This record gives sequence, structure tokens and C-alpha cells, in this order.
Amino acid sequence: MIGLIIRRLVQIPFVLLVVYTMTFTLAWLIPGNPLENPEGRRPPEEITQAMLEQYKLDSYWGFYWDYLRKATGASWVLGQHDRPFDLGPSLKHENWTVNEILLAGLPVSITLGLTAILLACAIGITAGAIGGMRPGTWADYLTLLIALVG
Repeated sequence: MIGLIIRRLVQIPFVLLVVYTMTFTLAWLIPGNPLENPEGRRPPEEITQAMLEQYKLDSYWGFYWDYLRKATGASWVLGQHDRPFDLGPSLKHENWTVNEILLAGLPVSITLGLTAILLACAIGITAGAIGGMRPGTWADYLTLLIALVG
């Protein structure tokens, strides 16, 4: 059992790397980029070019490795950035970083998640108890149906 847990823990970084690579590749293949906003404000061409070079948006592998280093905290460990897990500046909200936007929404997300878990546990335990006390009856089949649909 301990061996299985250790194997799974060792596999986590590789699974995350595969998911990151697949998501990154799919996002890269979508036409356009955040600087080409057809309906909103667009920066001047020289600023766009400077941002393309700064964030390495003109090179798949350059952007891939640069973002991976920043998002995993490797650039912070290597002393290249002043904070770990730097997701960069927001291109939509001025003077905000992606980290600040995520932190601003964290209390609401935690509250919503905990409420959903508590509600699901309350309903699930109650329905399971009702179905378990009367096996083979309509109450059992109804709670089973609700659990399957849910």
C-alpha cells in the first residue's frame, strides 16, 4: 500500500507536465493572441512588438519554457524572480497581476466550495441512510436514481 502511494506521488509531476503541455499546445493552436483584441482597445504596434518579445509570444518553445519556469516557481528558486509562482501581469486589468486577481477571488471560491461540499455530504448521507434502512423499496431505488443522476 505504501509503495502504491509513493508511486502515485512520484507520478504527479509527470501527469501535471502532460496536462500543462496538452493545454498549452491547444491554447497555442487557437488563432490570435491576447494582444489582438478586435473589439477592445489595442496597444500601438511598437508596444505590441515589445510585449511579443518580452513574453516570448513569437516562439512556441520560448514561451512554453519561460511560462513553465515562472508558473512552477523554478525561476524563483533559481533567483530570476522575486516571488514564486509568478503568473504575470493581466492583459485585461491594468496594474493587476494574475496572482492578485486569483487571490481576490479566493475567499468567494473557498466559501462556495465548502458550502457545496457540506450540502453534498448532508444530502448524500441522508439519502444513503434512507436507502440503506429500506433496501429493495421505492425509497432505496429513488435515492439510487437521484445519486446516479446527480
